[in-house]
Amino acid sequence: MQNRLLPIYIKQLNPPINIYGLILHPQIVDDSIKWTMKNPNDLPYNIGVINGHLEELLYNFMRTTGTKDLPMWDNCYEKYCKLVGNPNQKYVNKELRTKLNNAWSKFTSITLEDEDELKSDCFVKDWDFGYENDEMINVYVSLELTNPKINNIDVDDDTLEEFIKGFIYNDTAQEQELDSIWDITKIILDYPTLFDSEYMFTQAVIGYFDSFGNGLT
Repeated sequence: MQNRLLPIYIKQLNPPINIYGLILHPQIVDDSIKWTMKNPNDLPYNIGVINGHLEELLYNFMRTTGTKDLPMWDNCYEKYCKLVGNPNQKYVNKELRTKLNNAWSKFTSITLEDEDELKSDCFVKDWDFGYENDEMINVYVSLELTNPKINNIDVDDDTLEEFIKGFIYNDTAQEQELDSIWDITKIILDYPTLFDSEYMFTQAVIGYFDSFGNGLT
């Protein structure tokens, strides 16, 4: 059954496969499919996300042919839907990096609420994003806080540190942090080769520093 269905599946795909501008070529090797990818338009991508699109193609084939419950599909996603490489591996092209650099350069203030409200100017020391697992993308940013005010009153770095150490245990801290950088995060999520809204989630991972570069957490 497997020997008959795999060629039918490949023929039904009518390769090469175009996934949002990434060109994928399948080849049956023993009892697996080896995928190779070309990126003619220099698109940003994540290998795990592309694997997810390949899994969807195979699942649709199994459902259409009524074969999804056959034993031959055991471990099918591992054998038939994997690009070579670490699934957490990403590629960021110049266009996306420029967009993100420009967006982060305009991120100059932040507001956080615990029992009190902190408003502070900020400077982005560095940023990145990465994949915690197949379903989670983390957006990392280190912020240097300057001219902090709590309830509109100027505070020193010791008071700022006390606030931040308490804030990170707030039940809404992660939600507030993601909301604060959402416009920048959305730039990444708008690329379907980096993020699949059908099953993936995102979170902000923010490191806070005072005006002297000392960590606040």
